[in-house]
Amino acid sequence: MISCRIPESMMKIRRVGLLIDEHQHDSSKAAEEITLLKKIKKKEIIYLSVGGIVDLERSFLLSAFGNLFTYGLLIYNLK
Repeated sequence: MISCRIPESMMKIRRVGLLIDEHQHDSSKAAEEITLLKKIKKKEIIYLSVGGIVDLERSFLLSAFGNLFTYGLLIYNLK
């Protein structure tokens, strides 16, 4: 799923913020590069969550699907 990659992608944007801080002290870098990094830094981190309580991550989605599938089979076989 594409949606489970969102937190990973947004963490990459945070790393860009660290690059901005490193490059601001280096006078040999071009001004265009710094402005591009600043634009990327302004992006907000987006997390998919369930009611703001649980973040939807890849591991959570896989375990939730596995649990639902397993318990569904158990309930189906009880009949």
